[in-house]
Amino acid sequence: MTNIKIVCPTCKNKGQLNVVEDIMKNITRGLLAINVAAGTICSHNFFVYVDKNYDIRDYFVADFKVEVPEKRIDKNSLKSMKMLDKEIVDMDLIRLFLPATTLTFILKSITSKKKVALISNQDFLRDHIINFIQYITQNSFKADVILISDEDYSKNRKKYNKEYMVFKETKIINNFDKLIDAKKLKIEEQLVNRFLKNTELALSYILLKNDITIAYELCKDIIEIVQNHSGDVKLGKKELIEAIEKKEGFKISFVYLEFLLDIIKNYFEFNLSSVSDYFIPGLGL
Repeated sequence: MTNIKIVCPTCKNKGQLNVVEDIMKNITRGLLAINVAAGTICSHNFFVYVDKNYDIRDYFVADFKVEVPEKRIDKNSLKSMKMLDKEIVDMDLIRLFLPATTLTFILKSITSKKKVALISNQDFLRDHIINFIQYITQNSFKADVILISDEDYSKNRKKYNKEYMVFKETKIINNFDKLIDAKKLKIEEQLVNRFLKNTELALSYILLKNDITIAYELCKDIIEIVQNHSGDVKLGKKELIEAIEKKEGFKISFVYLEFLLDIIKNYFEFNLSSVSDYFIPGLGL
């Protein structure tokens, strides 16, 4: 057992994690994601990413107070879904080499209709990451994600910075149009957290795909509701939520609605001028 000193990224409480050395022996490259459960060193739940040298490379905090809508997938539907071959998408590799922070950046970029370039010199990851992204966005958002080498980026920096959001490990190399504000990724973080917390690898990416599809379909619902709205009075966000809940049969929060409206504006490029500004104190909208 090896002790790793950690610091909660939320409250800064310090503590230690005991990591089994046999697990680390299998980590020749990439990062190991460790879920630090609430009560381990403090009241917060977060992920810590450790490399083969036991050095902490990243922390990831998901805001559990933010709720995302869920549609139950019945067992028959689940069985009918095609599980991906490990040769096509190796989920162990995805979880090891695609940090949670980076995945939130990718989701934000895709739902904002931005191209993504990931800098990585690990050629064996290319197909697995691209196939994974293509699968979870299948029948919903169009994803344009590529993997490039450090050398390629250095030679073609201007081109990539002009056309792509560029990420390397957990760092934002090019924040196209200042799209990403790490403090405003609450829903993306929640979706990624739900994905990581699921111990059944095959089920985890199916549920993530389901969460992404729900967001896409709800955006289309909102566009339809706004298009059918008549009169000079703007459509309030409270009324918009009530209309969605009536149609879909489940509740959504104002925070989640703002997430959807942002997608509608950036991805669907739909005019939301007929929706009134609605502010709920304490939600930071």
